[in-house]
Amino acid sequence: TFKPLTTFTERNFEGESCNNYGLGNTGGYMNTLTTALLNNRIRSFKLKRGYMVTFSTLSGGKGYSRCFIAADADLEISELPAVLDQKISSYRVFKWYDAAKKQIADNLNSTVLNALRVQSSYTWGVGENKAPDYECIPNHIYEDWPSSSAIGEATWSPHTKNNNEPKNTADDHPQDLTTILNNWENMMRTGMRLCSPASWDGSDYWNATGFLAEFMDSIDARGWRCDIIDLHCYWTEGNFGNIVNWVNKYKRPIWISEWCWGASWNNNGAFASGVTQAQVKTALQNICSKLNSYDYVERYYYWNGEREISRVYNNGLTPAGEYYSSMNAPMAYNGKYDFVPTTPRQYGPSKFKTALTNGKMRLTWHDSNGEYNQ
Repeated sequence: TFKPLTTFTERNFEGESCNNYGLGNTGGYMNTLTTALLNNRIRSFKLKRGYMVTFSTLSGGKGYSRCFIAADADLEISELPAVLDQKISSYRVFKWYDAAKKQIADNLNSTVLNALRVQSSYTWGVGENKAPDYECIPNHIYEDWPSSSAIGEATWSPHTKNNNEPKNTADDHPQDLTTILNNWENMMRTGMRLCSPASWDGSDYWNATGFLAEFMDSIDARGWRCDIIDLHCYWTEGNFGNIVNWVNKYKRPIWISEWCWGASWNNNGAFASGVTQAQVKTALQNICSKLNSYDYVERYYYWNGEREISRVYNNGLTPAGEYYSSMNAPMAYNGKYDFVPTTPRQYGPSKFKTALTNGKMRLTWHDSNGEYNQ
């Protein structure tokens, strides 16, 4: 019966108000506002701590959309930006789950999650409801599986991972940029906080260029929403300093949804000849210290599926796992890096016509920007 969201028809929380917004969805997508829910009339709102709301400008979650997060305090927006002011036609409210930076990848075993003292993981699909103790991140692996609607119906997280290493030809479903973009609007329609396609070292580079950069440039050019940059980091210690290049260029928080010290295919880090468990533990201490100090790194999910020497859990905690478990990582979310989607591309008016009638000139034209035009 709790009412987390209250909206108002005037700025500064004045005018008519409405708080009849539930946590449901419409077939996995955002809910279309009705007249009673103040369709195209919202000008300010209040959101209670522990919730996220996503608004969009068209029905069914289409159009321009933006997430608002009340992570550690009530959020009160007294004046909406012009692109949303009196233009909101869809909404979706989510519970917000606090988590620390350190997490474990691809493991929903409660024994493992508890031993490592993490709060979040994911699997290769929609996952399962493990709330409130653990947050399972739905994983939209490729187009279109799990489908955008199936992902949106997973109510146990406000986030979703998307498109696993799409340029990795050794993966099961490599995909090109056009294929991903053709379905991205449906992912936005879920209202969930969206991770980018996961990077792959063969196509995405230390200086923030490559396939992932092409994707981000395409999203921003369209005024679409992508909230988080998702990196896979099978790197030696020194390379983790390059993460800032992505932040500087695209102004979003970072999730490292897979990481390890080195890579088995490069025979470095934990996979070099003669490496000991003590060396792996020391390397993890050094890398985690860096990641914990980077306020733009929101979460990092350790990949525990490589050779035994690299693991933090192997029928129990390894020396590296004992460190990982005992480490008190900072809280994950930092609103400083919330990215505001760019205003959709604007076009000049066209089809000007004039007509003179009884001494009065009538000018008509076509406006391609529709409701985005003030």
